[in-house]
Order: sequence, then C-alpha cells, then structure tokens
Amino acid sequence: MDRSRLTTAIALVALGCTAAAFAQQATSPNAEMSAKVDRSIADNRITKSVKAELAGPEGVGSTDLSVTTNDGVVTLAGSLDDRIAIKKAIAVAEGVAGVRIVRSAGLRSRD
Repeated sequence: MDRSRLTTAIALVALGCTAAAFAQQATSPNAEMSAKVDRSIADNRITKSVKAELAGPEGVGSTDLSVTTNDGVVTLAGSLDDRIAIKKAIAVAEGVAGVRIVRSAGLRSRD
C-alpha cells in the first residue's frame, strides 16, 4: 500500500471514530431526558396514589399531610391526630405500587 492510500485510510478511520463519538453525544442527552421524564411521571403517579389512599376509607383522612415522591422515595410530612395515625399513614404509603421507601421524619402527632 502506498503512502497516500495509507494516509487516506487512517484519515477515514479517524473520521469514523469522531462521527461515532458525536452521534453518541447527540443521543445521550435525549435518552437521559427521557429517563428523567419517565421517573417524574412515575413519581407523580405514586404521589397521587398515596394521597388518594390516605384520603380513602382505609387512610387517615388528614388534610394536614404533605406527600412528595422522588425516584420512588415517598416523603410524608405534617400533623396527624396520634401515633396510631402516623403508623397507619406509613403503612398505607408503603402499600402503594412503586414505592421503594417511605420517609416519615416530618410527621408529627398532635397528642
């Protein structure tokens, strides 16, 4: 192989590697954004489900309760009538599909 063909071959390989790297960078942010949106939708669904269960007949019926979800981790905060209601709220939240952990340090008993 003569020198000009070798130079051309090396240039084409380098160009191909560069194009592949740019293509990967171009798709990575889209994939990350899509994953974030999917997690956000799932977290929103979990929050709504936990709130619905807490307000339902098996729940604690309190409007002084805040529910947030981040990556399947539910955080409960607010005031409930007593320690039994707090335990019940935690159990209800743990029973919702998609909940990984329930954090309840922000719950307070009124009694």
